[in-house]
Amino acid sequence: MKYTYTVLITGFLLFIAGCSGSYNQAISPQTESVTLTVRTEDTSGLLKTILPLAPVSMTYTLTGTPSGGNNIVLGTFTTLPATVQIAPGTWDLNLEAKDTVTGKIAFTDSKTAQTITVSTGIAFSLKPATTGIGDMKITLSWDVSNTVTQALVTINDVSADSQPVISGNTVTYQKTGLVNGGYLVSFRLFNASGSFLTSFTELVRVVPNLVTEKTIALTALTDFNKAPQNVPVGLNVSLSQSMDSNYGSVYISWTDTNTNETGHSIDVYSDGVYVETVTVQAGQNYWYYSALRNTVFTCTVSAGNSLGQTAYTAVSSAITIPLLHLINFLAPDATGGSMSTQYAEEGQSVFLYYNSFTRTGYTFSGWTTVPQGTVVEYTDQQQITMGTTDMTFNAVWEPQTYTITYNDDGATTQVNPATQTITFPATIGTFPEVPVKTGFEFGGWWTGSGGTGSEHFIDTPVYSDMILYAKWISVVYVSESGNDTNNGTSASPYATVEKAFTMVEIGGEVRIAGGTYTVGAELVLKNGVTVRGGYDSLWNYIPADYLTILTRNAAGSLTGISGSNLYSTITIDSIILNITSSSGDAVYGVNLTNCSPVNIKNCKITVSTNNSNAYGISASNSFSGVIENNTITVASSPRYAYGIYFTNGSSMYVRIHNNIIIVPNAGNYDSIGVAWSGGTGYTLYVRNNLIRFGTDSAPKGFAAGMAFYSSGNPTVNLYFDNNIAYSSSATSSARYVTGKGEGDYPAFVTIQSMKNNIMFNVDGYTYDKQTPGNTYTAINNLETGITPAGTASGNQIYNLLSESQFVNESLGDFHWTATPNVTYIEMGLDGSDTGLYWGFDYDMEGNPRTGDSISGWSVGPYESDFMP
Repeated sequence: MKYTYTVLITGFLLFIAGCSGSYNQAISPQTESVTLTVRTEDTSGLLKTILPLAPVSMTYTLTGTPSGGNNIVLGTFTTLPATVQIAPGTWDLNLEAKDTVTGKIAFTDSKTAQTITVSTGIAFSLKPATTGIGDMKITLSWDVSNTVTQALVTINDVSADSQPVISGNTVTYQKTGLVNGGYLVSFRLFNASGSFLTSFTELVRVVPNLVTEKTIALTALTDFNKAPQNVPVGLNVSLSQSMDSNYGSVYISWTDTNTNETGHSIDVYSDGVYVETVTVQAGQNYWYYSALRNTVFTCTVSAGNSLGQTAYTAVSSAITIPLLHLINFLAPDATGGSMSTQYAEEGQSVFLYYNSFTRTGYTFSGWTTVPQGTVVEYTDQQQITMGTTDMTFNAVWEPQTYTITYNDDGATTQVNPATQTITFPATIGTFPEVPVKTGFEFGGWWTGSGGTGSEHFIDTPVYSDMILYAKWISVVYVSESGNDTNNGTSASPYATVEKAFTMVEIGGEVRIAGGTYTVGAELVLKNGVTVRGGYDSLWNYIPADYLTILTRNAAGSLTGISGSNLYSTITIDSIILNITSSSGDAVYGVNLTNCSPVNIKNCKITVSTNNSNAYGISASNSFSGVIENNTITVASSPRYAYGIYFTNGSSMYVRIHNNIIIVPNAGNYDSIGVAWSGGTGYTLYVRNNLIRFGTDSAPKGFAAGMAFYSSGNPTVNLYFDNNIAYSSSATSSARYVTGKGEGDYPAFVTIQSMKNNIMFNVDGYTYDKQTPGNTYTAINNLETGITPAGTASGNQIYNLLSESQFVNESLGDFHWTATPNVTYIEMGLDGSDTGLYWGFDYDMEGNPRTGDSISGWSVGPYESDFMP
């Protein structure tokens, strides 16, 4: 069965490009209908733009070409909307509108590749034809009281080739055969004596095959054909002066009650000599800014319009423009503030500007005219009479004196002296004799009671009166030669670390002499405690020579050092911690819950277990701090192994740098350098670390230098720069630098920075388990896969093992070889790089990161010893 469809054709008639219309669809199972309305564009609001009018009547012809067929006429009609019969299929359609009188095509529109179905609606937007010529006819009219005898016409600033026709109070200009476009038509009208009366300009739009026609009445034009009136005898001209270095500013005002003036002219005189004429288009006042100083200023004012100019007024009253001088304010030693130059005329009485300079440690005393002078000649805001030259005032300063009050905070012997007076910029220089408090060690002078605030040193600048408080530290000592029945002093230390942890007070310190200590129980931290090893027998801190080793070896779940709900600074420094378990659910080196801030530095933490999850450092819930200069080794077979592990955190802010993290997992689960599990709001700066991860295939998990996965949707901001991250095996699978997502629990990770890392023996930079809901956003130059050297973010894939760049990787010596490949080791970003906000310039051993005069810091935890 063959169907045909009825199509209702309608269109919009448009004169301005970009206009369009809308249509309503009327659809039935057998018929397609659209509504097409022909209209003319409303020109009432177009001001001085004349547009063509649509013909009075038009004939419409619809033609179409079906797919693979010939062009045919589908219908001809005199009114719209109209319907035509058309077969279903794909059509190219064209609608033309002809002027019934001239037979010329006035408007057209086309539609291509239109599919005609029962649900198809078609609307045409008729636009003026693009070929052919158009005409214009413009008529001006005016009231009978005005007589025009001559009219000149220009088109686009060129004299018209035919002149307009004047008839009574109208003038008409008609032009045919114009191409499509806009024409600027100008009329100039004159009277019988040849005097110019007025001018009028219109922008006329001409389109092909149409006539642009309009009559314009000039009766509303202001004062048409009327000469300006003289400025009345009572005209007032007043002058006032303002400040400028070379010229005076004169304010000129006058009164003119006539309404036919289109502007005023001001003739300016200096010492009676004409200078220039200034035209004022509107208003009856004017600022003249170029009155030469030390001269007499006068002026005259006249009014005018297009028909003439009035006579000048009488010369205005005279005003002398005095010389102006500068008052400069200088304070080369100021540390803040600024002052602008002040101006004053000769003989003028002025108040000096208020001083706004400041100088740290000094009080402003006044002004002197002597450079670097110290004797005050003028006070702040003093009134002066300006002389005949510029003046310069120099600030005079008086150093401030401060009183330091010492609070010994309950010392057994009182501090002496209790106060000290210093004059800026001197520092304290020498503190009073150190007071004594039985059972405590003096911890310096602090700006807050109980060791709060910041420590003040003898060379710390002083900027105000202040109170310094003695800090008292509860210190207990541990030595292999000690005894737990002792009192824990430096002369009578304890023998076990467990005893010291029990006896140390909140905010105190545990100092452990070099040696090996077997720990039989979990070491529980107290609030604000510092644990530090590396002391010799005389309690000198020499950690490189006196190693403090804590060992715990037992079956079951174990923890070396733990802490919970501690919100004063916790420090673990220079401790070698070895934790070994043959079974149990979890084994921790350091396990902290709700502890912030925390500093773990210069430690060596080793955790090994069989059939347990193993964690070098674990932190949960609230945590912030620094993990730096540590070696962390974690091995678990066949369970999970994590170097550093964060879980269920909230607003964690952690800096992890200059660490060696080794996770040689031999089991079937994850082997991860740093991991997150659950929580929100992590911000981690991971820089200049070496992370070596698992050697097996890890079929159930994924081995990664950085791992993002969750049992509770962690949200992480990660900065990962200047690191070395690699797998010990070049053949195992599932080896990635970063990863996220596990099971049904996605992770939300934003990599804020991932720059200048060396990563090798990996399958890719990023790993995603493709759990529904995961998000992974790269911001700064993140490379999403292994790419050749020289990529934008500076990450490289140099294989440092095959090229023997470490001293002895198998023995854990990751120092650079004595003859390194400089291209590799010096590729790190240096501290000047935008976005490196970690604020450390030293490597794991305290060597300054200088870049060895190459291009940047060394990557990884050690700065190279190589010197070019």
